[in-house]
This record gives sequence, structure tokens and C-alpha cells, in this order.
Amino acid sequence: MFGKALGSIYTVNNSATVSYKDSSKISAAAVPYVALLNSKSLMVGDTENKFNPGAKINRAEMAVLSVKTYNFLNDSNSTTPAVPTSGTISGTVINSMVLANGDIFLSVAPSSGAGLNLFGKKSTVKVTYDGETVALKDIGTGDTVTVTYSNTDISSVVINKSAKGIISTKSFTLKNLTSSKITVKDGSKENSYRLEDDVTVTIGGSKSSVSKLINEMEDYEYNVTLTFNQSERVTKIEAMTNKNNPLSGDLTYMSNSKLTIEVGSKSYDYPLSEEDVTVRYDGKIMRFATLMDDYKKNNYIVTLKLDSKGYVTNIDITFMEDETHGTLEFINSRRLELKAAGKTYSYYLNEDVDVEIDGKSGKLSTLTDKYENTPYLVALTLDRFDGVTEISATTKNSALSEGTLKTLTSSKITVSVDNKTYEYDLKSPDVEIDGKSISLSTLRNNYKDYSYTVSLTFNSKGEVTKIVGKNTKATEGTLKNIEPKKDEITIIAGGVSYTYDMDDDVSVKLNGSNSTVSRLDSALTSANDNKENIDITLKLNSKDKVTSIVATSEDDEDADEVVKGTLRFVDKWEIEARVDSKNKTYEFASGNITVTLDGKSSSEDDLADALDDLDSDEIITVSLSLNSKGDVFKVVAKIIDEDDEEDEDKPKKGDLYRVYPSNNELVIKDRDGDKYTWETTSSVRVSYDIDDDDLYDEDDYENDLDGLKDFLNACDYENDDCYVTLTTNSSGKVTRITAGDE
Repeated sequence: MFGKALGSIYTVNNSATVSYKDSSKISAAAVPYVALLNSKSLMVGDTENKFNPGAKINRAEMAVLSVKTYNFLNDSNSTTPAVPTSGTISGTVINSMVLANGDIFLSVAPSSGAGLNLFGKKSTVKVTYDGETVALKDIGTGDTVTVTYSNTDISSVVINKSAKGIISTKSFTLKNLTSSKITVKDGSKENSYRLEDDVTVTIGGSKSSVSKLINEMEDYEYNVTLTFNQSERVTKIEAMTNKNNPLSGDLTYMSNSKLTIEVGSKSYDYPLSEEDVTVRYDGKIMRFATLMDDYKKNNYIVTLKLDSKGYVTNIDITFMEDETHGTLEFINSRRLELKAAGKTYSYYLNEDVDVEIDGKSGKLSTLTDKYENTPYLVALTLDRFDGVTEISATTKNSALSEGTLKTLTSSKITVSVDNKTYEYDLKSPDVEIDGKSISLSTLRNNYKDYSYTVSLTFNSKGEVTKIVGKNTKATEGTLKNIEPKKDEITIIAGGVSYTYDMDDDVSVKLNGSNSTVSRLDSALTSANDNKENIDITLKLNSKDKVTSIVATSEDDEDADEVVKGTLRFVDKWEIEARVDSKNKTYEFASGNITVTLDGKSSSEDDLADALDDLDSDEIITVSLSLNSKGDVFKVVAKIIDEDDEEDEDKPKKGDLYRVYPSNNELVIKDRDGDKYTWETTSSVRVSYDIDDDDLYDEDDYENDLDGLKDFLNACDYENDDCYVTLTTNSSGKVTRITAGDE
């Protein structure tokens, strides 16, 4: 302590040595200060030239040391460093200490001349390293620095070279995370950094882990503050929920440090600001404690406001339950019941009751017809006799039910509304796209290839029971029919047929060459005979008439040979594909090569870029047209899910693994345990070939997928395998299933 005190006005030599007999017992960190005390004759050891670092100092020795130090500092003959005026000094940091109040003491020794001891205030000193502002604590002993000062006050410190490296902290938008690497968005660029093995993670200020943050990223968007060590590896991740997540919803949990809102079927956690959180209802301030005490029984709907770091600063209550605010439980032409805070309230309706539904004037009959299947939140206006004069009804999630379809699974749907995403549970929904009914599985298989705007209908539990959508890109698909005499063309886009009138002077391109409607009709006949498709892209004018048709067929009459496989490599000169379980390389023919990718005119470079950008579960299938020399002159390529590419080779016999009646799907396993998903027709027929009549009675199982699922459950109960044989149609869908217990 005495050595460090003197170090505030004398230069400490961090390379100093001492000559005590027991100097090896003195810690390396203490040697510079022991040497300083020795040089000033304040502590010189015992008569045997030992320092005795392990011995305790008694009161008398402490008093002697204190007096000697005091007299030394007040001795007119003692020399202390000169007090600087103003200027700049470059040199090596001998000592750097951040004081308890946040200020800094800095001792700098230049390559020649006297050193300086300087102080800096935390609020005024700017420290930079490699062009970026860093903290005072980042200045370390041994650093090469340039210091600008005025008297003893430091103005700025530039760290020219860091002896141990700088621990820096930066904030980004989180894009991806693995167990060893984090990818973030920095401006318009994406950068990746390696994680240290002992990286620490917090989410919303609470201790967490890398694996949990990876899981949370499936549901939330995050901003992260990263701490880097001297090796530019990440040692700490501080994740905060991104503001793009919903800020309005049902308040389902609340504590002094965080709250949870529920939107649809998904919950979102937000940390509370350490400063005061303002709570308002109907424009008036509410006590925070009141909200925390009552949120469970009053079912609040709230809108949050966050600060720049993602902490909640304001909570606005947009709906709360009481005697006249709640969920509509029953209504007819005479009375209604609402449920609020666990209680049911009953009221009679005035004859001329006014009705408002979702902010617009409505009819009482609408509520009486729909309330059983549609959840309504209602606010009532009563007269002095407690008769209802006004009903303001809001469809739960009504503002969040119309948007752009983002993701779809067999059990959940996610829509984007005003750049925010909302997830809902599905309850065997009816699906209608552009006025035509399709299956949920068809929409699932196609939604990624198109763009859909959808409107959702909910049941009383908030589950989606109907999806009504519009395909906004229904001009790309496969050719279904063309009628030259009627000037009509029909394509299939997303499982739905669309028929368009053709303009009198419609232009047609087939496989990259100018063509005619009649030739396209002939090509369709040939494609149907070969069970192949023709990809179509249409252009419409303002009257929705087709003005341009770009068509790509898989077969090629000009080819001496057509080879089909999976793309492995491509450049300007050659293309490699996986054909019949072998990698084969083909040279391109001289001249222009026709390349189409997903039905659109493309190039070899575009195809190479697409191959590099594939997702992990995607592949590119190619159809290569070869000339008489075996060179490729045309490439028809498609990006598909890897599972789809295996359809032709999928087994039609195997052990039944899963049955999904609502999705018209089943999963079977082969002998190696590999799983394969098959889609069935809606009228699929199931029959049973049961060997053990004592355990199974086929009369117990219906001849449909529901019956097949019951049979699978029975087999699982008996620890048997359920074996199936499938029959498919030309579209690859299962039309018949024979199931047995062996």
C-alpha cells in the first residue's frame, strides 16, 4: 500500500529487481513497489538482508514506516517529479490505475527524458484504440501511448500499441448462432466471430446459455452486445429482444424485473427498466404495484414502450376486465353474458341497442350468429337501470389476423402484420386460396414459392379454424392447359388452377426460342405423354390479359440424349451432376448455352451462385440436353427440398411410423430406419391384412387414415410393427394403403 501510494508521484519500474536473500518469496506484483520503498530507504529489510514477506507487521513497525514516509515526503531534499504544464507525451505506461470514483492515474515514461504522472477525470478523458473509443480500464501497463494533457489533467489518450490487447464491447443485430460461432449484422454487412469456450450469455439481463439463446432465436429476434477479448473472440453475449417483436398482447406474467405478453400462441418476455416504469390506463397513471397485484385476475391487454436497449419504460393498458369489460360468453336478441376476472355477469339488452364490431357499425345478429365460434372482447355501456345501450365488440386478434403468410407447419401459422410477426395454433383449418379450397398440406408445400396474403378466422380458444388467402404471384407455375382457339391458358400455381385470357398478339418463348401458341400446345401434349411438366411464367397487362409466355419443358426434341441428375458443380466450361449414383462431368457445347432456373432464363454464373446459396436441406436438380458429341447445350434446373428429390426412389413398403389424418400424410421406415413422408389423396383407401386375429380385429379400424392411426396405436400397444404397402398415382400421391401386423 505504501509503495503504490508513492507510485502516484514517482515512476514505478515494473522491471525492477531486489537483492534480498528471500526475494524469491516476494510476489512478482509486489516487487516494483518493494524496490521503490527500498530505493527511498523506507523499507530496507532486516540485519540478515531478508525482507520477510510472510511476516506480520506490528504496530511499532507500522508507526515507524508511517513516520519515515511522512518525513521523506516533507523533506526539502527529496526530489519529486516536476509538475507538468500542458503538452503531449508519448511513451510506455509504467502504471495505470482506475480509482474508486472512476478517475484514472497514469504514469508514462518516454524513451528519453523525465516521465510524467497524470490524472484524468472519467467524464472528460477520451481513450481511443485503432480508431475506436475504448474504456479507461483498457489502458494497461506496458502499452505504448500518446497522452495530451493540461497541467496534471489528461485530455486524451491514444493507445498506439496494446501490450495485452483490448477487451472491447460492440452492439449488433443477431443473425445466426452456433455452439462455436456467432453471426451478426453490422450496418449492411454480416460478420462472424468465434466464441470462447467459457463464453457467458445473458438474455434480457438474466443468466442464460448459448444453447438456450439458439432455441429462443426460433421465436424471437435479438440485438446483442458482444464483449471481445484480446484475441478478438467473444467472451460475453448480452441479448435483448429486438423491437421488431410484438409490443401489444395479453399480460400473462409480471415481476419486479420482467413481464410476459402473449400474442396468438406465442409468448414474449421483456425486461423492465431499472428506472421507474410508467403504467397508464385510460390516460391516468396507475401504481405499478396495483398492476402486478391484479394482472392475473383482470386479464389485461397492454402495449409496451421500450428504451434504446430494449427495456420496458411504459406500460399502457388498452383493455382490462371488470363488470362491463370482458369476454362475450352468450348473447341473443334479449340478453348477454360476459366473463370477467373469473366471474360471469348477465345483462338485458335495450331494444335499440347500438352495436359496434371491430371499430365499425355492426348488427346484433352478427354477434348472435358468430359468438360461439369467434372470441369477442366486449365493452358495455349501461343505462341507469343496468340495461345495455351500447356494445363495442372486438374480435380477439382481429387487428393481427390479416397479413402476409410467413411460415406454416401442420400445427402453427405465422403471419406478418405491419412488419411484426404473430404465431397462432391451427385447429384443422379449412383453406381457401383465390376462392378455391385446397388442403393444408398443399399450401404448406407451396407457400415458400409464392407470396400469400391471408385472413385468419379463430375459434373461442384463439386457434385458427380457417385460412382465406390470395396468391399474389399466381403467374408462375406449371402449364395445365392451353386453348389456341379460345385464347385461354391455364396454369397451376400453388396447387390452384388459374385461367387467363391471352392477348391477340401474345409472345411465346419455348426453351429460350421464339415460338407460337400452337407449338406450346403440342409441347404440352408431348410432356403429358412423358409425365413431365412445362414451367410457365406469364406477364399480364392492365386488363389481366396475358401478353407474354415464357415456357421451359424438360424434354428436348433437338437433343441426342437427355441426362437428369443433381447439380454438383458448374462454371463457364463444364457442369458436374450426380447421375445414377455417380458424379459425371460434361463439357458445354460451343456457342450460347440455354440455362433456365426455376422456369426463368438464367446463366451459368447464376446457377453457380444458386448452388453456393442453397440451404442445408435444398438441392438443385438438372436436366441436361446433350448433342451428338455429348456436350451440353441446354440446362433446365430446379431448386427443391432434398426430401422431394427422393420421391421417385422412396420405398412403397415399410414399417408405419406416423399417421397425420388432418394433413393427408403418413411416414414409413425402411430396413435401415430411414424415414420417408408420403402425401395421400383425400380419398385414400385403407385395407387391412391382419395375421393375428386374436390381437386385432380389422372391423375395429375404419378404412381411412383415422382408422390407420388407430391400428398403428394398437400395434404400438402390443409392441408390434405395423407394416404397410402403398399404391401411388402419376402425381406421386398415395391412393391405396394395405396395412398388416407383419
